Amino acid sequence: MAFSDQIKKAARLIGDHPHVGVVVAPADDVRRFVSAPYNLDYVIQLDRITIVSVLHGRQGPADLDKDDDDAFE
Repeated sequence: MAFSDQIKKAARLIGDHPHVGVVVAPADDVRRFVSAPYNLDYVIQLDRITIVSVLHGRQGPADLDKDDDDAFE
């Protein structure tokens, strides 16, 4: 229950203040809001905010390969 409550609270905050997050993908206008330990990536659209991903801060993007030193790059 704590996870869903935290995400709902973050989503309400983003809805009230859409520019609160930092731009992480300028070409796609994706912004990131950190609600520790989770990162919420979202897009501002004309009539809505769409959350496109929710990841734990220790997770890397799914499409990145790890190097030999186990670092995401």
